[in-house]
Amino acid sequence: MDADLRHASQSDIPTTCAFLAGRLRRTMATGDLDRIEQLITEKRSFTGRLIDLGTELPADAGIYLASGLVLRTAIRDDNRSILGIHPPGDFLNLRELALGDEGARLTTAGPVTIGLFEPDALHQTMRDNGAIANAIRAAGYFEMAVQQKWIQMLQQSGAGQRLAHVICELRHRLGQVSEQPPRVLRTPFTQYDFADMIGVSAIHANRAVGKLKKEGFCEVRRGDVYCGDWPALERFAQFDPAYLYALPEPAIGLTPR
Repeated sequence: MDADLRHASQSDIPTTCAFLAGRLRRTMATGDLDRIEQLITEKRSFTGRLIDLGTELPADAGIYLASGLVLRTAIRDDNRSILGIHPPGDFLNLRELALGDEGARLTTAGPVTIGLFEPDALHQTMRDNGAIANAIRAAGYFEMAVQQKWIQMLQQSGAGQRLAHVICELRHRLGQVSEQPPRVLRTPFTQYDFADMIGVSAIHANRAVGKLKKEGFCEVRRGDVYCGDWPALERFAQFDPAYLYALPEPAIGLTPR
């Protein structure tokens, strides 16, 4: 996934090269991309699973995900719910910094590299540069669209369709960062992770995995998803990737050229 990024190489922009990749990045000036890169003041790497970034990073720091996957989670009555999956290129806590609340818990799904930035520096850059301000707002629109789709998915689908939808979405989001969606989706997820993503017990998640295999859609082995017909899996999941690219009408000036 990381070897061949769209629109910018690792050597050109080593930390923020995934920001808005596959969406608005191609419309942004090189100088603006450089300014976004310069916002990153420190990089930290974590190798373990389920590390709570809130306890490992400064409370007032902005967090950007350079590589790996991060889970947005909530804990209620000792039960975990996974509210979303962050791929590389996401600013992880813009909403929390803006509103001053704790928000959801951010935990690593596996090895990750994090870029830290000063929120005040980002806000000043957005005031000084309208293109960067529009790009940051666009990233927020895209993230809200993903969160809304997860809520809709959990309310309307059965466990098998929910799992298929999560798989298809993650494949497309990783495909935005790389040249194309991967043929084999490799993830660090466990059966418990999948269960907490689709709102069922681990037993029911295992049944959903079995259903997808029995009906010939895909096979999940130790978190990796093997699928011979991705369009068929998307049809079963009723997955339409348009929400990963579309911007609302009021977002004037943010539409890709």
